Amino acid sequence: MKDLIYKTLEETDLKLKICSYKEVGGYSANNFSVIAEGGEKFFLKEFIEPNLDKLEFINKLSNALTKNKNILYHPPFISKSTYQIFPWIEGNVFHGKEIKKGLYKYVIFQLSEFEKLSLDSVKLKKSIDVYNNVDKAEKSFNEMLGKVEKELNRSSSFHLLKSLMETKIKIVKKIRKNRCLYGWLSSSNIFVHGDFHNENLLFNRGKLVAVLDFELAHIGNRLEDVINFIWFAFLNTSFSRDSVSRAHTFLREYNKKRPFSKMDLKNALTFFILKLAQSTFIEKSFYQTNDPFLFDLIKRDEKKFKYIDGHFNDLIKKLSDYNE
Repeated sequence: MKDLIYKTLEETDLKLKICSYKEVGGYSANNFSVIAEGGEKFFLKEFIEPNLDKLEFINKLSNALTKNKNILYHPPFISKSTYQIFPWIEGNVFHGKEIKKGLYKYVIFQLSEFEKLSLDSVKLKKSIDVYNNVDKAEKSFNEMLGKVEKELNRSSSFHLLKSLMETKIKIVKKIRKNRCLYGWLSSSNIFVHGDFHNENLLFNRGKLVAVLDFELAHIGNRLEDVINFIWFAFLNTSFSRDSVSRAHTFLREYNKKRPFSKMDLKNALTFFILKLAQSTFIEKSFYQTNDPFLFDLIKRDEKKFKYIDGHFNDLIKKLSDYNE
């Protein structure tokens, strides 16, 4: 690992001597804190499936984001490695009840600044592409489901995996019939962070100090980031009354600053669920590794998506009735 860190440092022209490094986790990649001689600290982030096009995209995106000084973005020292070196930002990630109402204004301000971005120099994907690629995603899902069905005897947990995947396919088929969603996405043309949630926000002394992970940035509707935030901050583990109430409170505060229609909110919720249902990252990772941690996520998601499938319209109504 130390050799890889030095290789990354060399590619960024950072002439540093490494004193220590420590794994700091990461949901979909390996990440490390690195301390150099003299006490300077860095963050080493792994990029999944890096290639020259992706690295060029990150470079151009970094240059564009740094032009808006109000966006709390800290660019990496670009390299051609699997890893990128970022400056270390001292801060904390908050979850659920830790995300106090007093912090909402900082989150909302960042969301409003995204709308001002002009990124003509960066070729960004569009949200409508996700909708248009439903057939491709469904085919990939069915191929994987076929593999799982052939190996049900390999592990009892695969039965739960099969159930989850079948439920997600049902949800995708249900949502793809929504032609109003297609029209809504076609007219969406705002910069979207794409992965805007509480674990990509760092707070220090009661203020937001950094927004992380812009690699999924694209053109879409501003409410995509709003829904992404409330889902992972408040709704990821349950749709309890308390969780929904916290989501509603944030939506009311955001609406005061950046008004939106209930139909826009319903479309954003529907599109977010479509993206969740199309994703096979956890399922593929569990199929390959049988990791107990991932199995806990499979159990959680199987229960959650069964609920979404059985209460889809009621759930959309409950989440969008934030003023009642």
